[in-house]
Amino acid sequence: MKKRKYKVKSNKDFLIFGFVFFFLCIWAIKDAWYPSDKVLKKHPREILYAFPVSGQISKVHVDEGDFVPENGLLMELSTAGLDRELESKKRAYAAEKKSSLVLSKAIANATENGATQSSIEEMRVRKKATDELMQQLQEEVNELRSDRESFQLTAEKKGHVESLFFGERIQVDAGETMLKMIPQDNFYLFNKSLAVFSFFAAIFFFVFHFFGN
Repeated sequence: MKKRKYKVKSNKDFLIFGFVFFFLCIWAIKDAWYPSDKVLKKHPREILYAFPVSGQISKVHVDEGDFVPENGLLMELSTAGLDRELESKKRAYAAEKKSSLVLSKAIANATENGATQSSIEEMRVRKKATDELMQQLQEEVNELRSDRESFQLTAEKKGHVESLFFGERIQVDAGETMLKMIPQDNFYLFNKSLAVFSFFAAIFFFVFHFFGN
C-alpha cells in the first residue's frame, strides 16, 4: 500500500499571513517591552501613592504583599485638626443662622408696630450681612468636608502592595511617597504571549510560502 504524500502548494496567501503575523509580532513586542508614555499611563507597571496634604498617619490598612481591590483604602491621615475646625465653623454657622432668624422677626415686628424706616433699614442691613456670613460659612464647611477625602489614600487599580515606606503616627509631607503598588494588569502578559505566538506563526507561513511545493 502506497503512502500518501501531502503537498502544500505555495501561494500569496501564505506570504500575506506571514507579513500580518510579522507586523503583529512587532506591535506586540513594542507594547510588551517598550511601551509608549500613552500606554504606560493607561497600564502603569507600578503606582506610587502620596497624600496631597501634610499630616500624621493615623491608620495603615495594608501590609507589604497584600492584594488590594480597586478603590480599596490604603492609608489615612489624622483628621483631628480638620474636625475641630469643621465643628468650629458649624457652630459659627448655627449662631449666625439664629441671629438671622431673630433679625427677621425683629424686622417683621418693627414693620407691624410702625417703627421708623431708618431703624428698619438698619436691621435689614444687619440681616443681609448675617446672611452673607452664613453663606460664606456654609461654603467653608462644604470645603472642609470635601478636604476629608484628601486625608485618605485609595487604590486607583487593583494590585499588590510592593513597598510601604511609612507606618502609623508618622508625620509626613504633602507629595511624599507613602507606598508602591504593582497593578494586576494582564496587558503586558497578553502582549508577550501574543508576540511569541505571532513570531512562530509568521515563521510557519513564510516557510510554507518559500519552501512549499
